[in-house]
Amino acid sequence: MNKEEFKEAMKNPKNVYCLVSIDSEMVDLYVNRFKEAIHADLVSYGRIKPYGKLFKKKTLSVLYMPKLDESIFDRKEFIFIYTDAIDKRTAAYKQHKDQFIELDNDYVTYIMKHSNFSEDEAKQFAKSCNNDFGCIKNGFIAYNDSDQTYNRFTDYSSDIYGWVDAFLNKKPLPRVEESAISLMALLSTNSQSILRIQQKNTAGMNPYIINCYTTLAKELTIDEVVQIINDCFYLDCQIKKGLIDANDAINYLKVRRYNGITN
Repeated sequence: MNKEEFKEAMKNPKNVYCLVSIDSEMVDLYVNRFKEAIHADLVSYGRIKPYGKLFKKKTLSVLYMPKLDESIFDRKEFIFIYTDAIDKRTAAYKQHKDQFIELDNDYVTYIMKHSNFSEDEAKQFAKSCNNDFGCIKNGFIAYNDSDQTYNRFTDYSSDIYGWVDAFLNKKPLPRVEESAISLMALLSTNSQSILRIQQKNTAGMNPYIINCYTTLAKELTIDEVVQIINDCFYLDCQIKKGLIDANDAINYLKVRRYNGITN
């Protein structure tokens, strides 16, 4: 379903929905809409809160699921899943198609509205950004400030990229001026790229990114990468809600990554 269809579905929501995107801005947007529709008291990230009489507060559980567990749609709890890709040939997709939110057309529409790209160029631009809205917006900033073609829209040598690479490799972090939100957005995007390489799901990826992260994808475990993505999403939401200071969020990330702390 698309954005408008999801809005209509929220008039009589089902228990489980799956967003085919790992863009933190989009996840946050749809989680909030789902939460409002079901009048949830709490949002739990990273794990499913059990359903039962002992838990009096209505909870919406949000979790990243790189490999979709089809049984999730049989759960009684309110659950919002996000994943980076879905195989439309699976029984889960065919049986629960009206519970999958797909944003490809939304991204293409946005790109065409803010550029002179053709539909095919917009699709390629979105694909090279892994359909990440933050990456797409940053790409337009770079595109509008230069004469480069749209598939070379980012300066990968900038300080923020050095910070992310240092973080992923557990090396001393350089000083940067970017906000915590920007750092975590790029860290999440690049971690998602690493995960795709690990899962051999590189169709449409920028060859430069594949070349940059192939070695690291072999050195990191999938669990490590998934945890970074989940941590970035959780902290991004906490900062935007005013529940944690931006510097504290970065320190939290660093402590967990550099000390090998897992959930």
